[in-house]
Amino acid sequence: ERYDEFVDAFVRAATTVFPNAMVHWEDFGADNAHRLLGVYRDRICTFND
Repeated sequence: ERYDEFVDAFVRAATTVFPNAMVHWEDFGADNAHRLLGVYRDRICTFND
């Protein structure tokens, strides 16, 4: 829960300062990266390779 709150705060801050930012979920671990991609895919430019 705290992890998700931190990530959400970061995404909100980053997209406030850089509205066209792209977030790459590299090294977040496969499970976290895929889950976060699902959460944010319709809100920000984001990918995981």
